[in-house]
Amino acid sequence: MGSSSSSLTENAKEERRPVPGHDVYELGLSMRAQWKETGDLDDLRKAISAIQEAVQISPPDNENLPEWLDLLGKSLGDMFEHTQDLSDISRAILAHQEAVNIVPDGDPFLPAWLTNLGASYQSRFRKTGDMVDVNEAISAKQKAVDITSEGKAYFPMLLSNLALSLESRFERTGDISDISKALSMREKAVNLTPEDNSNLATLLRSLGNSFKSRYQRTRDPTDITHAISTQQRMVRIAEKGHANPQIELNNLGALFQTRFDHLGDLSDISDAISTKQKAVDMTAEGNPNLPILLSNLGHSFKSRFDRTGSLSDIDGAISAHRKAIHLTPTSDTGAHVRLNNLGLALQARFRRTGSLAEINEAVSTLKNAVSLIPEGSTYLPNTLCNLGIALQMHFGHTGDLGDLDEAISAQRTAVGLTPKNHSDLSIRLSSLGSSLQSRFNRNGDVSDISEAISAHKRAVALTPSNHAQLPTYLNNLGISFNCRFDRVGDLPDLFEAITTLQRAVHLTPEGHTALPLRLSNLGEALHLRCSRVGDISDMTEAVAALQKAVDLTPSDHTHLPVLLNNLGHILRARFEETNSLPDITDAISIHEKAISLLPEGHAALPAFLDNLGLSFNSRFNSTGDLTDASEAILFKQKAVNLTRKDDANFPNVLSNLGASFMSRFMRTKEIDDINQAVSYLQEASNITPEYHEALPLRLSNLGRSLQCRYELTGDISDINEAILHHQKAVNLSPAGHARLATVYHNLGCAFDTHFGGTNDISSLDKSVSAYQKAVDLTPEGRAGLRVSLHNLGHSYRCRFEKSGDLSDINLAISTHRSAVDLTPEGHAARPLSLSELGLSLSSRAVGTGSAEDFDESISNFKLSATCSGGSPRVKLESAKRWAGYLWKRDPSSPEVILAYDTAIHLVTLTAGLDQTVQRRYSQLQEISEITLEAAATALHLGRVDKALEWLEQGRCLVWNQLTSLRTPLDELGAHDRGLADEIKAVAERLEISGTSQAQPHITMLLSEKIRLENEVRSHLNLVKEWDDLLAKVRAIPEFYSFLRPSPCSTILENLPSSGVVVVINVHERRCDAIALRHGRAEPIHIPLPRFSFDKAKKLRDNLITELKHGGLRARGDVPPVREACGGESGVDDETIERAIGKYKHKGISSTPRAILQDLWTGAIKPILSALGLLSVTETSTGKLLSRIWWCPTGPLGFLPLHAAGIYAASHMESTMDYVISSYTPTVGSLTQRVKSHSSADVGNSGIFLTNQPNAPHATKLPGTTTEVSRIHTKLCERGARTLMIEGGGVSPEECLKYMEEFSCIHLACHASQHATDPLQSRFLFHSGVLDLATIVRRNLKNADLAFLSACQTSAGEQTLSDEVVHLAAGMLAAGYCRVVATMWAIGDRHAPDVASDFYEYLWTHREDGAPNRLDGTRSAEALHSAIQKLRERLGDDSEKSLLSWVPYVHFGY
Repeated sequence: MGSSSSSLTENAKEERRPVPGHDVYELGLSMRAQWKETGDLDDLRKAISAIQEAVQISPPDNENLPEWLDLLGKSLGDMFEHTQDLSDISRAILAHQEAVNIVPDGDPFLPAWLTNLGASYQSRFRKTGDMVDVNEAISAKQKAVDITSEGKAYFPMLLSNLALSLESRFERTGDISDISKALSMREKAVNLTPEDNSNLATLLRSLGNSFKSRYQRTRDPTDITHAISTQQRMVRIAEKGHANPQIELNNLGALFQTRFDHLGDLSDISDAISTKQKAVDMTAEGNPNLPILLSNLGHSFKSRFDRTGSLSDIDGAISAHRKAIHLTPTSDTGAHVRLNNLGLALQARFRRTGSLAEINEAVSTLKNAVSLIPEGSTYLPNTLCNLGIALQMHFGHTGDLGDLDEAISAQRTAVGLTPKNHSDLSIRLSSLGSSLQSRFNRNGDVSDISEAISAHKRAVALTPSNHAQLPTYLNNLGISFNCRFDRVGDLPDLFEAITTLQRAVHLTPEGHTALPLRLSNLGEALHLRCSRVGDISDMTEAVAALQKAVDLTPSDHTHLPVLLNNLGHILRARFEETNSLPDITDAISIHEKAISLLPEGHAALPAFLDNLGLSFNSRFNSTGDLTDASEAILFKQKAVNLTRKDDANFPNVLSNLGASFMSRFMRTKEIDDINQAVSYLQEASNITPEYHEALPLRLSNLGRSLQCRYELTGDISDINEAILHHQKAVNLSPAGHARLATVYHNLGCAFDTHFGGTNDISSLDKSVSAYQKAVDLTPEGRAGLRVSLHNLGHSYRCRFEKSGDLSDINLAISTHRSAVDLTPEGHAARPLSLSELGLSLSSRAVGTGSAEDFDESISNFKLSATCSGGSPRVKLESAKRWAGYLWKRDPSSPEVILAYDTAIHLVTLTAGLDQTVQRRYSQLQEISEITLEAAATALHLGRVDKALEWLEQGRCLVWNQLTSLRTPLDELGAHDRGLADEIKAVAERLEISGTSQAQPHITMLLSEKIRLENEVRSHLNLVKEWDDLLAKVRAIPEFYSFLRPSPCSTILENLPSSGVVVVINVHERRCDAIALRHGRAEPIHIPLPRFSFDKAKKLRDNLITELKHGGLRARGDVPPVREACGGESGVDDETIERAIGKYKHKGISSTPRAILQDLWTGAIKPILSALGLLSVTETSTGKLLSRIWWCPTGPLGFLPLHAAGIYAASHMESTMDYVISSYTPTVGSLTQRVKSHSSADVGNSGIFLTNQPNAPHATKLPGTTTEVSRIHTKLCERGARTLMIEGGGVSPEECLKYMEEFSCIHLACHASQHATDPLQSRFLFHSGVLDLATIVRRNLKNADLAFLSACQTSAGEQTLSDEVVHLAAGMLAAGYCRVVATMWAIGDRHAPDVASDFYEYLWTHREDGAPNRLDGTRSAEALHSAIQKLRERLGDDSEKSLLSWVPYVHFGY
């Protein structure tokens, strides 16, 4: 305005006569001109001094005095612009005012003097913000306009100057009438100015700026469009040479930038960049405007980066700012501005990359900018504010509280330097509030968040109601209220947050780029209120707000991932309240999309991963799909791994990870899962401050995990500690908090569990009380109500069973009914809810004798067992109760078969392919008895076919699964080779995955745990792929039964052409044999009334006791024993060469001879008799005896059926007299070998022999050297393909290679049975071990015979008797057709002879046409013959002799 006023004055000049003081005035004019050339303020001071003196000595009637006064005022104004000394501008105003006062109305110069007076008031207003000054400025300029004719050439400039002051007042007050008047005046000024007038460009530029100012307040798109069209006119004028085209292009770019900032149209920011780039390109090096143009170009690049996240844009911004700085001397007044802009660009790049170097440089650059700003400069507060923001970001990366302290200090200084009525004070207060909030989030000092709220409140209070920035300040205030509530839990804060955020959203125009984020913040606050107060309408409103936020955000906007993450979070929260599966499915999909849109290395990634994990965990809790559980754990592990330990969110991600392990434990009962849950939840609770709002829930979750571990281990300290944590959680939860229901429920669970372990009735009463409070506090429609009702009913039933009070069981049934009603079909908890109702009904039936209750309980067990969703283990327990209760109620009911059919199917699911082999075995230890019970029931009902089907389906599950994965696919390949290849590929991967997963442990590095969890997830995905492929194959009509359980008719196919297969089922209800013969259409049922489960168990236990006492669990000579009758002494003690130590016989109630006799009379003889096999013996006919394959169940699996007999001197009779015995794990494993039997490939035919006499930590086995050497020599002499490598000459890995190259193997060594992990049973080598898990992973296509000359290679594991888990079965699973093994330790003296005789028989009885081939087809006969020879050498059937030959057994075809 000063320049405009000056022009007016100079245009109005006339010649005047010299007066006193004129020469001094002329000196002042000269010094002023010199100052304009040199910029030396001393020259300006001399000019002011001279002009002041001229005014003082001038006579009052000097007609030039107004001009002198005006120039004095202008010079003082110029000095003020440099010094910011208010005395200068105040003196300027006085000078201008005096000039105006002494000029009479009608003087042609009066408009000029009034305009300049207004300009001085305007300058002081800019410094002080005093509204009196701006009002005076407007008054003076308005008078100038009023007294000037429109026809005057300078009238447009008077209008423009008045408009400027109106705009200043508008910026201060927000009064829209001021900016509208200003616009009207500017438009009139432009219209009055000719096209060729040099002032037109200035007037157009000002008009454009006014349109822009009103647009920023009203967001009326027509205003910014008018601003742009006005500036485009300016550009055209400039290009004609009437103005500087670079500057006008830059200003046009700025308007495009403004429209982009508010409307978000990417074409606008692209136009801004291209326009500003054109301005830069037109500007020559050395042009003083080039640094400014580069800086503005950099600003637009940064804006586009903020929208798209493209690193090329922010790199363009940084490059432009660096070049601007390079072209700017540090002495230049604009240097600090350009440094400030570079610092802001580096901040933006840091947000994208998280590079410490970038935020370090940003801080350093902004500090440099601050150092260049002179004290008192109006730029200082703004740059300090930006420095504070950079330091706050630096803190976010390093966690150094010193950064935050420095940030807050800088921002407090910025606020302190800003006048109270300054327009930027609000934004600086808001920035200070944000930094204080960050420090509060870090250290929890409530005074910080309270000060933050106070700062935000001041920012809001200072901002006019129609100001464009008001929604921003309201939004920040709402966030701070929300933050304080999240930590302190004070409900008024939450209500204030929602009210404030709603106002922010309401004041934000549709289409504003900030609207989505403000909607998101409002949605989060509404969700919090729902969680606290329980009003589901808040959740509905929250989802709507977040969905609108996402819908309003362009697909390429950098905010979209954050908004998607927040929407997914809210949808998950609503799912947890309503159990609407579409919500959680959408949540997972949305979280995955958010992560996919997040740039690599983004700082928000840990939180996004955690939220995705939470959604997977929620769906797992509803559906029970273990894949979801694994996904949840994996994503949360990654979140923990990426989160710094000093991050305020670290306790949260730890707690969430622990909760996911606990959820999976509830399904799998894996000790590793619950140990990890306790560990993570304990750490999360330990590092959560006492005042933290989340502490009660974290303590409650820790208590739940300890309770779960107690239920598994029985460690009483866990449940006691759990109760303490739950009680503390209750005490820390404020009354009315929505979480209170949850913590009361968890407390009830802990007391309930404590009662179950201690039988303390007071704990049960406390459990009922806590559950009831949880129910009372849970609003209708909340998912937690179902759970609390379910557990309350359980406690009522327990109390009834303790006290007999019928009111308790009536309450139990009523609450269980309510829980069932609230549990939708398909929910993972429905089977358990139905089962609990069934148990309560059966309890009342027992107490009252009500047949109706009993029938209804059976009905509920049936419903539970047949639910579409839920844990197979829970459904299996229900199926067992359904079958068992129905059997008691009506044994002849046709539904009994259906119930057991369901149970057997659920057994296969409970130990399914989705688990590792080790975990499958662990599950089967507790559930396998149902198969034998089902078979016994079917046999009672005359359904021999069903009994056989169930025994095949429900036993040897792991081996059957392995067989399924190795099923020949020739027929399928002929139909669809691609599908067959897919099946084969997935099967191979699934087999490896199921047997190779390592187990995590607490001390393992998190990175290693993540790797293992990745393996779990991959395995579960393979299982899904396998199931999908099976469904695809079975959709083909001719392959409908592909890998389905075989019906009886199929089982009877491919039986051996001669001999008989005998399956013996042993159960408490009854014992039976099922015999199968080739060519017979029906199984033969042989009841065993003289045998029982208890007898079988007793015989097994007695035999194991005898073997343990004799030290016969490792290979060695049979120890001496004392004969059982006649008082005859046994052989003297001798050194045991292959056993663990010296045998010390203990007297037991049943010797091996007695065991074998009971087994013969009770089971084996009746079977052979029924099959007509007792009439023919080897001695009576001279022919080979019949073959028999034994398939024992339960305790019989540990008894030597092949040696059952009477071994008394007066009467000798045994199984070996009538049949040649073999064993088979299942009928199917035998028929599969019959079906696929073919001779080994000629190239592979032969035998590999190895002995391992000196394995570390085991007794020496010198006899093994003799054994393999003798066999090798004989077979070499006969021309057989033979390889022998002794001791350390072969490693376990090399042995596996030779197993692939040779059809037969002979292993003479120690073996070890692993009780807790059967797949770790192993052969001991000099250089390591060869374990069962490694062996079964091999699919040896040419394997024929394995001779395992080692101890207990067919001993099995008592708790898995029907899984036949031993080394012999493992060799069958690896592909061998037949295996010679031992049931216990064998004699080192006799083993070489048995082996030598075995191979001699095999060689001499080989088939014609195979002169040099070793074939195991007659291996059962060979072993039978070798044992008979051993018996002849022993000379008697004493206890010692029996223990020498009985352990040898034959498995397979």
